[in-house]
Amino acid sequence: MAQAAAKNADVFVEHGLQKDFLEQFRAATSALSDALGARVESQCRRTVANKAVAELVKKGSFSFG
Repeated sequence: MAQAAAKNADVFVEHGLQKDFLEQFRAATSALSDALGARVESQCRRTVANKAVAELVKKGSFSFG
């Protein structure tokens, strides 16, 4: 989207966006991408941890204190 908007950046500025709107947009999309990546990584870690705990409980080698 940023590439498409860059082709007509002057039109966007004429209609009220700031001159650096493309940089802001790219920064926001990068931050969103980073957040989604972190979320996926966290979900994977949780899945692995849950499987590990389930296996330990199944083997009887895990105690809760």
